Amino acid sequence: MPPLPLSAALAGTWNVLPVVLLCLGAGLLALGWLPRATAAVGALPAVGGFLLQVLADSADLPGWVSTLSPFTHLAAVPAESPGWPAYRVMLGIAVVAAALGRFGHRRRDLLG
Repeated sequence: MPPLPLSAALAGTWNVLPVVLLCLGAGLLALGWLPRATAAVGALPAVGGFLLQVLADSADLPGWVSTLSPFTHLAAVPAESPGWPAYRVMLGIAVVAAALGRFGHRRRDLLG
């Protein structure tokens, strides 16, 4: 088996960036609206997505359950090219969640 080039290894590493951004967006959303649950909500896309992926693969669950996991929508980089449409959707969700979290945080600070 030929060695993995550095560029391919980095591409595989950057492949999970949308899930990282989903975690960041979820954490900011929780910080604005449910500050005590920030860690749990921030970890939900990664931990919950991983658990959904494992359960969908091992249990007899409906097919739509696995689509809830962000990991289902990631391409197997570097073996495949990145799934740009899925990346854009996850980035959009992360940006909206972060914006809602910022709105909630600013509102909370103004009210008391």
